[in-house]
Amino acid sequence: MLELDFHVPLGGFDLRVEWRPEATALGLFGPSGSGKTTALESIAGLQPRAMGSIRFAGESWLDSDRGVRWPAEERGVGYVPQDLRLFPHWSVGDNIRAGQARAATAAVDPPLPRVLEVLEIGHLLDRPIGALSGGEQQRVAVARALASGPRLLLLDEPLTGLDQPLRRRVLDYLLRVREEFGVPTLHVSHDLGDVRLLATQVALLKDGRVVATGRSEDVLESAALAQSAREAGFENLITATVATGHDGWIEADLEPGLRIAARGEAASGDLVTLALPAAMVLLARTPSTDLSAGNRLEAVVESVRASPTGNGMVDVLTRVGARHTSIAASVLAASVPRFELKPGARVHLIFAAHACRVVADRQGSSKV
Repeated sequence: MLELDFHVPLGGFDLRVEWRPEATALGLFGPSGSGKTTALESIAGLQPRAMGSIRFAGESWLDSDRGVRWPAEERGVGYVPQDLRLFPHWSVGDNIRAGQARAATAAVDPPLPRVLEVLEIGHLLDRPIGALSGGEQQRVAVARALASGPRLLLLDEPLTGLDQPLRRRVLDYLLRVREEFGVPTLHVSHDLGDVRLLATQVALLKDGRVVATGRSEDVLESAALAQSAREAGFENLITATVATGHDGWIEADLEPGLRIAARGEAASGDLVTLALPAAMVLLARTPSTDLSAGNRLEAVVESVRASPTGNGMVDVLTRVGARHTSIAASVLAASVPRFELKPGARVHLIFAAHACRVVADRQGSSKV
């Protein structure tokens, strides 16, 4: 689908991107200043200094050796930059129609009425942009990009500047867009959790170089990212189906017969993503019944590795249930010999319901 082999001379370093992913839900992850936005601008045709090769679906958008450089308007890219670039004195409808005017054909795919329905902004069409909340503006920017009938959707830090409740709701909508329309998407972020949730294949960008690529669960759990993960407080992301929900708490099934409790709002039957900090997961070799923590799961240790922060901790990756749900725990290194933690060891994961929270809800419809 997307074939990247280009470079861009920048002030402090040269950005060089070599990546040939095969999936349609892609993520570009890295710290601020690593060149992520420049990479997106190059793919979108907005970076005149880009040199090398950019191909999409067999078409050469950039081939500097042959003098090929397609202009941005001919690439069929929907681009949502960090600053959104909405026209502040226009209405929501006018902003979206500006995107629709860029469509190659009159029959836009996905259909605009369905875009408005999925993003739940049909009732906002007559409102000025300045009257919208941050979350509503994000959804309008995504709608404008989709209204152009893009072949490729580029999202640059779409959750930046939003508080946690708004981040969760916008994440919900981004997941809906991915699942409803199937437009190939490249999501850029410096947030580990966002990329793990939204992308199936990722590239790790550091100091202007791609240093790791592959499946998100492999790359983002690799030693190359362990330092960043620990500094941010690594969180497990767990998909589950809500069984019951009330008063800010839910019970959800990881699979039939495997239920956990968590904090958050969601309705029965919703597919949710739960965040569980690795540091909040306790390990035991035998079932513990004298703890107040309500969640107890049987698991098998897959790997044990030292934390690169040198703080006396180790990362224990386990698999839970028949579906082999991955859950990591961060524990003291002294626990390894004491509990005989090694690949294949059977353990019990113990964590409180309040340590696990809902971060995305595929069926949620709260307004932001």
